[in-house]
Amino acid sequence: MKYLKSVSVCICLLSCMLSAKAQEFMHYTDSRPVLVIDNTDIGGTPYLYNDWQPGYFTLTNGFTSKEPLMLKFNMVKDMLSYKDPKTGVEMEFVQPVQEFTLKVSQGDGAFMRRFKTGYINIEDSTPASFFELISDGKVQLIKRTKKELLETFVIGAPTKERKFIEKFNRYYLVIDGKPIPIKKDKKSILTALNSKQTQLDSYIKVNSLNLKTDADLSKLIDYFNTL
Repeated sequence: MKYLKSVSVCICLLSCMLSAKAQEFMHYTDSRPVLVIDNTDIGGTPYLYNDWQPGYFTLTNGFTSKEPLMLKFNMVKDMLSYKDPKTGVEMEFVQPVQEFTLKVSQGDGAFMRRFKTGYINIEDSTPASFFELISDGKVQLIKRTKKELLETFVIGAPTKERKFIEKFNRYYLVIDGKPIPIKKDKKSILTALNSKQTQLDSYIKVNSLNLKTDADLSKLIDYFNTL
């Protein structure tokens, strides 16, 4: 009798585990194939990276991927898609994506790029728009990049020339939850931060920072967040 009860408990636990695993799987497999458009005659790419990149994501229902999937970020549609592990088909999420991280190979190593939604009161965006989180802390440095399809008439050509181009590339400092647009120069950044300017100016000079680059701009904001 005790043996039967033990078997029953084991079966029940296994059933619960499988059910939970199935529910977890369905959280992101509730998706649909992306309508693939032939871009062979179009210059450039609508994606951040044309190749698939391994990454992780969190959906608005709270589900967070534990294993990496191959991801692509479409900067025209502002949409994250993933490569179905079994079929290789490009899929889009039905449940909105809250944030995602890409692990991008570089030489013998790799670096991470993180994108988030939820920012409000920013021109040409909605709370569902993706922003790259370049520096995180009491002050956040975020970037919004948008691409578009440009069509131009070429004299003597039978068809229009089409290519994907960068529509805009904008930077913001988020201070006390308020996004402040900045330019990638010392005056704009120090004015927006409005404190610790002597320390920041010294840090820029000592470290020979080039604030036109994301890497050095991130170092400056990371430093500010330690003050």
